[in-house]
Amino acid sequence: MNKIILLAILASSTLHAGQGDTWINVHLGSNHLNLDTYIDEGVTREFNEQNLGLGISHEFIETLDLRVGFFDNSYHKTSFYLAGSVHTSYKKPIALALQIGMATGYDNTPVGENNVVPFILPTISVNIKSFRGELGYIPWIEDTSIVTFTMGYKF
Repeated sequence: MNKIILLAILASSTLHAGQGDTWINVHLGSNHLNLDTYIDEGVTREFNEQNLGLGISHEFIETLDLRVGFFDNSYHKTSFYLAGSVHTSYKKPIALALQIGMATGYDNTPVGENNVVPFILPTISVNIKSFRGELGYIPWIEDTSIVTFTMGYKF
């Protein structure tokens, strides 16, 4: 946990280094497309699809940002994440992005035994002035694909 706190402090301290926009990201939910449940130590459990969380992202240039935050993951655990995002301009009505990062909170889950897992998350966002709605897609993990939904506010 100390490593995550240190990582978050380092990430947040770099947010003032660039000249781009800063966004607050509110993580709202997900939808598991092929399954509703998973097996946890022999017990069938429903996926958590109310993945509430909060994050911050800062653009260093118009097409590159750094993100840090937390959310309740699909396995009912808190995840902390750090990611970079390469994207088309959020100043346009529609933007495409590819987030690459790492997240905690997946130890002893069907995803794996490690606490920290890498992820790649392609997204599409609809941008209206200082607001954006972002849909993400995680293809095929443990027999399911996942659609994510996040709202953002630029300040």
